[in-house]
Amino acid sequence: MDRQWTVAGAAALLSLENVAVLGGLLFRAHTSVVLLGALLLNLLFRIGVKKSASIEFTPGVDPLAKLEDFAEHQGGVWGARRDVVERVGRAMIEMAECLPLLIAPGKHARITMTFDEYWLHVVTEYEGSPLVTNAAAPSHEELLADDSQLTRLGAVMIRRLATRLTASTKAGVQLISMGFEH
Repeated sequence: MDRQWTVAGAAALLSLENVAVLGGLLFRAHTSVVLLGALLLNLLFRIGVKKSASIEFTPGVDPLAKLEDFAEHQGGVWGARRDVVERVGRAMIEMAECLPLLIAPGKHARITMTFDEYWLHVVTEYEGSPLVTNAAAPSHEELLADDSQLTRLGAVMIRRLATRLTASTKAGVQLISMGFEH
């Protein structure tokens, strides 16, 4: 609606003579033509605009393939590089395998992917225990003695796949943020 008023206002202010003079000045300069072309391409391809999508995931109920399909679908829609999308899918599966040990019983996680031309971010929000992201890989004995050590192993695997990995808490909700350079 605002755009219609802007166009109508601009048309009312400019008479046909002024439009002809203004058009001649604009299209005489080569830089104006190039600038206009760049603006049109930016509008067409939406360069620099962040795109985002979310999905709900319930550990033990939803199959891991749901996350992989989500990553592949969104990566294809956004035109993300195939190798980055594959790393995102593997990291999301590693994270999902840690969730049953972290998430509060009966709760689900919300996974949000955000893409711009430089980064692909994946943020997982859930209620439960935090993921320890900076611990060393557990030994074989630790893995056999305690199932919760699997989350340490998962964090190590995610760190190898992602460019950035952080975990934080916001208003009682755990956030796992993975960044992938595109």
